[in-house]
Amino acid sequence: MIPEIGHFALILALLLSIAQSVFGLGGAARRNDAWLAAAGSAVVGQFVFVAVAFGAWLWGAAGALMATPALIVLRAFALRMIRLRRLRRPQPR
Repeated sequence: MIPEIGHFALILALLLSIAQSVFGLGGAARRNDAWLAAAGSAVVGQFVFVAVAFGAWLWGAAGALMATPALIVLRAFALRMIRLRRLRRPQPR
């Protein structure tokens, strides 16, 4: 059952990547800001589904359930480190 969850998550990630490319390229060609914003939102969803598939592959059911919270913690940590690095570096004027 768990491998099927991983496969389903990868199929959803593939569909989101197709939507991302269609909305991204179409929005840029038509100069449509709403389509470009939709492409940016698809990136987050695609990354979550790939993380769920990886968690299901690596740790089974517990990994599939823990993949998204672990991803959120990792993202918060990375954003905090980027902000701290900006504080240490002098800003160009």
